[in-house]
Amino acid sequence: MATQRCVGRAVVMSVVMVAFAGALRGNPSIFVRGFKIDANGGLTPISYNVVAPNALGFFAGFTESIAAYVKANPQWTKMDKVSAARKFLRMEIAAHPEGVGPPVSILTIDKLGRQKWVSPGLFTAPATDKPATPTSE
Repeated sequence: MATQRCVGRAVVMSVVMVAFAGALRGNPSIFVRGFKIDANGGLTPISYNVVAPNALGFFAGFTESIAAYVKANPQWTKMDKVSAARKFLRMEIAAHPEGVGPPVSILTIDKLGRQKWVSPGLFTAPATDKPATPTSE
């Protein structure tokens, strides 16, 4: 995922991230690695690990509207997760149409590592009802 914000013709910041998701010890988990690239070309590493039985998720890119909603509505955690994801995406698209928009992909992963495409976006790889099997190189 890459995002950037433009002021005039100058790029203020770019973010390049790769997210790896699956199940770790029966818990849905996500590991994100990447870099923020500032206007001068400086790099700031990004590393997020969301691994917990009660983890609520990971928000990346433009997140100001999501953060405000989550803070003002603590009951959001009771929402269906796919509905919440769609709501949050609509909010950020409305707030930042220059940097957020389709295509959008939504993939769910259960505690057994089974994957289901809710909205594949540009992805065409089929999801599976079998857990991913880690391999070593």
